[in-house]
Amino acid sequence: MTYQFDSSINEIGNLASGIFLYDFDEDSGVIRPEYVSGWLQNNLGELNVLTHSCFKGENPGFSEEEQSIYRQIFLKSFYGKLARKTLMGLSTVQTVVESEGSGSSEMSDWIELREGDSYIKRQVTTASPNTKVSASRQYSSYAQESELTLKDLIYKYNQNKSGPIQVVVGSYGDPCKKEAKPDVSPPMGYPPVGYPPVGYLSNVWTDPPTGYP
Repeated sequence: MTYQFDSSINEIGNLASGIFLYDFDEDSGVIRPEYVSGWLQNNLGELNVLTHSCFKGENPGFSEEEQSIYRQIFLKSFYGKLARKTLMGLSTVQTVVESEGSGSSEMSDWIELREGDSYIKRQVTTASPNTKVSASRQYSSYAQESELTLKDLIYKYNQNKSGPIQVVVGSYGDPCKKEAKPDVSPPMGYPPVGYPPVGYLSNVWTDPPTGYP
């Protein structure tokens, strides 16, 4: 799938728009499109490491395969972070109730307190710990699904991109660096291939070395 919606928007912005539309149904209550584009802009290094590439800037020049890979990287990160965030603040609002004459106290949840004609009612607005744990597990499963899809995409991508690699002295195969070509010219004064050449100066090389063909 190619994420191209508006030619006036840069490539990262179009990819963010596609994720916001197709993965989150444009639900700004779940995620904001500017968050997606900001994350994509600032995490290109992770994509470069996985794909052995050197993408950068707002228009990195993604192919369809690279867009799909980066989408899964984002989803894996987002759902993993959401799973951790859901587990934060699991402690519930509690009040201390002291039993008369017992000298002991215990923790208990409460929704409504009454004394005579007066009462205090607390509106429960947060999910229960069990609900939060269940939601966190679900988000974790989404992150794992994205991770499995990502591994499969990366394997196929690198397999298709692999090929014969030219070995250059002093080069470590960094695709982001242009290595200078090695100097393959013959040393000064050495006759070129095919000795003796036509018109070669006799005062430079008078006799061929012993055993020279």
